[in-house]
Amino acid sequence: MKAPFHPRIKDPKMAFAVNEDPALLDAMYIKFLGMGGENALTDEVKWLAVTHKSFDQGRRGFNDKLAFLGKRILVLQGTQVLLTSQAPPPPSTDTYNREPFNHPS
Repeated sequence: MKAPFHPRIKDPKMAFAVNEDPALLDAMYIKFLGMGGENALTDEVKWLAVTHKSFDQGRRGFNDKLAFLGKRILVLQGTQVLLTSQAPPPPSTDTYNREPFNHPS
């Protein structure tokens, strides 16, 4: 629900420019996702992904679910990278015949 008037008087000095250029948004997705990245999502999802949830509060779907999904995808991708990365090299021999400490757990 929205009040019929804004409780604070808007100061024109406090106004800031908002990006509404779809070409700039597409350029960001190309940088972030690579070539063809601008075609990976629909226009509405692209704008929703970069919009704060307080925008148009209560009248649109929230992007909390989108943020949660994005975090889960990042965790999944990070896990896949760790699991498919090469094994660490075997430890080198010590010239002083020392043995590293191995905790019993």
